[in-house]
Amino acid sequence: MLAPSGYCRSRLSRQISLYLQIPVAAFERNRLVPCPLPCRKPPIVAGRIDVGHNRQLGRMRKLRFDCSALPALIVPPKGHLGLKKMRLDSIQVGRGAAAFLVVLLHSELAVTKYFGAPITNGALLFGKAGVDFFFVLSGFIIWWVHSPDIGNKPRLANYAMKRSRRIYPTYWVALACVIAIFAVMPEAGTGRELELPSVLRAILLFPNPDGQILGVAWTLCYEMVFYILFGILIFAPITGIVLMAGWLLCAMAFPDANSFIFAPYPAHFAMGMAAAFLSRGLNLRHGVAIAAAGVCLFAACAVAEQHLGEVARHLCYAVSSMVIIVGLCSMDLKSPTSWPKPLLLLGAASYSLYLVHYPTLVGANKLLSNVYPELSPSIALICAIAVATGAGITFHLVVERPIGEFLQRRDSRIVQAAPG
Repeated sequence: MLAPSGYCRSRLSRQISLYLQIPVAAFERNRLVPCPLPCRKPPIVAGRIDVGHNRQLGRMRKLRFDCSALPALIVPPKGHLGLKKMRLDSIQVGRGAAAFLVVLLHSELAVTKYFGAPITNGALLFGKAGVDFFFVLSGFIIWWVHSPDIGNKPRLANYAMKRSRRIYPTYWVALACVIAIFAVMPEAGTGRELELPSVLRAILLFPNPDGQILGVAWTLCYEMVFYILFGILIFAPITGIVLMAGWLLCAMAFPDANSFIFAPYPAHFAMGMAAAFLSRGLNLRHGVAIAAAGVCLFAACAVAEQHLGEVARHLCYAVSSMVIIVGLCSMDLKSPTSWPKPLLLLGAASYSLYLVHYPTLVGANKLLSNVYPELSPSIALICAIAVATGAGITFHLVVERPIGEFLQRRDSRIVQAAPG
């Protein structure tokens, strides 16, 4: 049964919103226009909602509306929150900003190596804080999307499939490109990139003491550990809590930023999950102010990081990232924020940008240094940033997005072919 139209929509929207305790703004995605006037919860008769309409015309029309016909956002599956279906565009923009920070970091390093110090003179090196933001954001997304799955064992397979698809296919394409480059130009690496153990570790995203073939993949190793622990949390909550708490306590009790086990990144994932819990539970109103405070704190950390230890620096960036994410999420929960399309595209392409920007920067700067050895470092920096960003967006449009669309079509065919 189709949703009622015209004046019926606003009444239905706010009544179902109050009944299911879903913010009225969530209905905008389904084109149900909310009405600001308060109303009581609709009565339930035989599993249906009786909704009254058109009081202004002096007559009462009753509509029996079958809840099963509503979109998934309005009536979510059992055990799932409709809020997780909302588009958080501000979070997407934050993801793009974090990836761009890492691009700025590696751009300055590459330009300094081939052309000398640019006019920024090390100011962009704080871009490594983008990694801290990414880790916090990962904890936020996993809790936001999959927290209803905790304790629901049948959901583990779906969780594992989604996380694997998100990380591996696009990464494998980027990894294959880098391996091909090392095969053609072995002098570009250390000579161990084509050894079988290194290749297997890189394919499976296992930690490698010799370094990953695709340099930035070291962060994905932490992501996979966190995904595995959260999967255990879904299957066996008590065991998952113990393992996560143990990892966090080890990292806090014996902090070592250069150790895989004792690096401070478990705290980042924990703060991200806390940010999702707080954003959903508190329904904060002043999202813009919270996000602005987080940005100011992030900038203060960048200014003071030289006076902080390695572990303290990571934790300061993690706290400020948590505040930013809570603010951005609160903005979207209150009312969807309209962002320029280029920023949304950059956010959508953030994973591809993160994967391919460093090899692109190295190749582009090496080529520029051979063709224009006298090029100004500052101009080289601008060119490097533009080329790396363009390569990331292109990789997203040509590789990452088609892979995702193909997997979605395949899932649709499997669902349609399933009996019943």
